[in-house]
Amino acid sequence: MGTIALGMTAPSFDFSLGDQDSTEITVSSVDGYAGAVELSLDGVPAEWNVTVEPATLTLAAGGTASAVLTLQIPTDASADEVTVSVVATPLAESRDLSLTASTTVSVESALYSAVGAGTGNGEHDWPDVTITLGSTVIFSSDDQTANHQIHANFDDQGFSHQGSPFGMGT
Repeated sequence: MGTIALGMTAPSFDFSLGDQDSTEITVSSVDGYAGAVELSLDGVPAEWNVTVEPATLTLAAGGTASAVLTLQIPTDASADEVTVSVVATPLAESRDLSLTASTTVSVESALYSAVGAGTGNGEHDWPDVTITLGSTVIFSSDDQTANHQIHANFDDQGFSHQGSPFGMGT
């Protein structure tokens, strides 16, 4: 009868929007299993491009076979943390021996706005941004001519007025 073992080389990924990376999926025969193993995906957001190739592996008794999980995050996807799972199902067995290996994918968003040099007090143009709860927001400036400061009062939401400028080019 036998069964299978499933492994993944990367337990997590840290991506920025637009990134692509891959990891190896290994399926091994245990106790003499021989036959086809189907690989499928679970937990993949609709806008992501995630593949596992090949989708079917053939194992000899005592053997090992590999596939590649490739993840590509579009530039317009939501920044979030997602668990993507590969499910391995041995097709030569009538009983359910499916195994799941998961990886955590953390996606960070970067937004750039060319607002020009600051010339005193006043609002600079910045696009509206919707941020997922739990996201980390980092503001920086490439402006080498003036210090900048964030002026916002959302203390009840954990985002308060910045106490001092973050400096030129920081």
